[in-house]
Amino acid sequence: MEPRLANSKKWTPLPLELQTLIRGVLAETLSSPAQASLGAGKWIVEGRLFDHEMLLRIGYLPKGSLKQNNFEVSIAYKEKPMEVIHTALDAAGSLFHDFLEAARSADGEVHAEDLSLEDLLDLPRVWKQFKFNETEVWMQYSTVNSELEAQADALLGTWDDGLVRGSDDEV
Repeated sequence: MEPRLANSKKWTPLPLELQTLIRGVLAETLSSPAQASLGAGKWIVEGRLFDHEMLLRIGYLPKGSLKQNNFEVSIAYKEKPMEVIHTALDAAGSLFHDFLEAARSADGEVHAEDLSLEDLLDLPRVWKQFKFNETEVWMQYSTVNSELEAQADALLGTWDDGLVRGSDDEV
């Protein structure tokens, strides 16, 4: 995930427990009536906390697909990161809900093979500013496959599993 702000260099990942909790909320709220028709795909949750920016990626990877549908949210903050995380989750969830509704077919179900609608919807491919619940949020859509990226990092030896990642000299 690439941060929106140029000065966002050092970061820490969202805690795994929080990522697991968010995945559970997504599975309940976004796919409850359509869970069976979404198939055996999985929800992907990633996040990074920088000094003044919070970055959240919510993605869905249909089983057997390389293409992962992601909504990424960036919010600048000074304090109360948990409130910022809740706002980012609400914003990404709202976009994902619209995305799934657009994929709903005439039979009322969402089919995994229909989750290629980015050309039918006006989804921002670069950071675009929105107002969400009186908060300035930046959002973008991507199809980055998080698991493949992690495997590539491991193969290249660039994987960092420290608590604070990145460096001040990154360009």
